Amino acid sequence: MPGIRAGTDVCVIRRNLVTDFSGEPLVVAYVLITTATGKENYVLEQLRKLPGLSEVHQLFGQFDLIVRVETKDYDTLCDLVLGKFRTIPGVTGSRTLITARFNR
Repeated sequence: MPGIRAGTDVCVIRRNLVTDFSGEPLVVAYVLITTATGKENYVLEQLRKLPGLSEVHQLFGQFDLIVRVETKDYDTLCDLVLGKFRTIPGVTGSRTLITARFNR
């Protein structure tokens, strides 16, 4: 596919529903992360090493980083946030915002 890097996970967006190529819906969430002072870049580098993250950005304000995550289910999201994100040295807290789907 043009514009898609080899080895990356790709999803399709149809009417605000994000799915994988098989058509299965994905759980989409944004995770806001706070870090210890001076640890922002280290945490950012560690997050970028994790597979399957759509986007990772630094922020100004109450939170230091934002991560967009697309997972197959809520258990996988929980494992990623609790088992990966929050175990990175320098992470002091997180807030997970799960996107909603409305059938209207």
